[in-house]
Amino acid sequence: MLRRPPLQDKNVEFPLTESSKLYQQALSLLEKTNQNHCRSANVNGINMAYLEFGPSDGTPLIWAHGSGSSRYELFMVQEELVKAGYRVISIDYRGHGKTQVEVTPYNTSLYHIADDIAALMDFLDIPKAIVGGLSKGGWIAAAFYGGYPDRCLGLLLEDGG
Repeated sequence: MLRRPPLQDKNVEFPLTESSKLYQQALSLLEKTNQNHCRSANVNGINMAYLEFGPSDGTPLIWAHGSGSSRYELFMVQEELVKAGYRVISIDYRGHGKTQVEVTPYNTSLYHIADDIAALMDFLDIPKAIVGGLSKGGWIAAAFYGGYPDRCLGLLLEDGG
């Protein structure tokens, strides 16, 4: 007969390993980022989540992430972009990350997401922006340009579009 090991005392503290220290640092950075840079906007019947870095008078750069990713995709390069004079806005598009759609059925075509970007720009009072993305996000950026060419300062396409 197998015996279950004794339950561990819940008051015992285990020493932090290097991995657990790194995890705690990453968790702290995520919480700080969420507190200081996470935003949301009600546009086109959805509550769009996004991160915003940089001054409001910087050149707007709106980023659509790739499939299976999130608004955090540009996190590791946002600081350099801000130093270069950009206002970085990185979105979670429909059905991804924190941008969940409450009504069903809902549309998730590239063109609906492009419309959401235009509505977010209206919400943020941004007349024109550089719009970019990775993979599917690149296709979204291209769809945005197709529907709103006068609102594009440029396109930034990485492995898509």
